[in-house]
Amino acid sequence: MIDRVRRWETVDPEPVFARRIPAMRVGGALVAELIERKQAEGWALTVRQELRPDEFYHVRALLEWLGPRSVNARAAGIEFFIGYIRFSTSVQITPLILLNGRIGLPEDIESHTPHWEET
Repeated sequence: MIDRVRRWETVDPEPVFARRIPAMRVGGALVAELIERKQAEGWALTVRQELRPDEFYHVRALLEWLGPRSVNARAAGIEFFIGYIRFSTSVQITPLILLNGRIGLPEDIESHTPHWEET
């Protein structure tokens, strides 16, 4: 299998969640924070960003990398809520679910990243 994170490396990398400005399409502010968790070893990530469809592969690569490293990733057959995601033109907010070390994405986001196909 091809390493999907490396497939998207660029000469001039740009942080995907670096924007700290007022949101244009969804209101509120664009933010991101990664902090170390003390009680349950690991990290906590909170992100609120507006991404163009051509940037979705960054999110997909990140979520694929995070899935197997998430708390409860090895709990076979049990679903764990880990957050929310929504397509910018949708009013529906979809829960992100960790199952068997994989974070599932809503169909509307997967369908807007056709270059992310199994090889």
